[in-house]
Amino acid sequence: MSYFQALKIGSVIAGMVIAGCQTQASRVVEPEWKSRVTDNSFNADVFSVKRKNDDKVGLELDINFVSKSPTHNKSRYQVIWMDDSGHTIDSIISIWRDLSLSAFGKYSVSHTAPSLRVKDYAINLED
Repeated sequence: MSYFQALKIGSVIAGMVIAGCQTQASRVVEPEWKSRVTDNSFNADVFSVKRKNDDKVGLELDINFVSKSPTHNKSRYQVIWMDDSGHTIDSIISIWRDLSLSAFGKYSVSHTAPSLRVKDYAINLED
């Protein structure tokens, strides 16, 4: 094998490795909870949801919000509880709740499902 053939093969392999690294780096994997959030708010974002399942208590959610506004604003959110078939479980705790947001502040709220039948959730956020 000549020097130029080895250089050509090395260049091809290096190009494949670099292309593979770029492909891996450019993939954005969304957290599982993102698909459960409907965000119609200009003032706030949901930036994380931690989900805990407890056999005695049921589904528990820790929802973290962040204000996107440089001034004091308000938003509101609602947690919809669902069974394992995706049907809504009506509950008095599925009401809209106000968020009073200071400039670029972070907020955390916790909610426990109203029933052990609850297996899933959705979160709505709006101004």
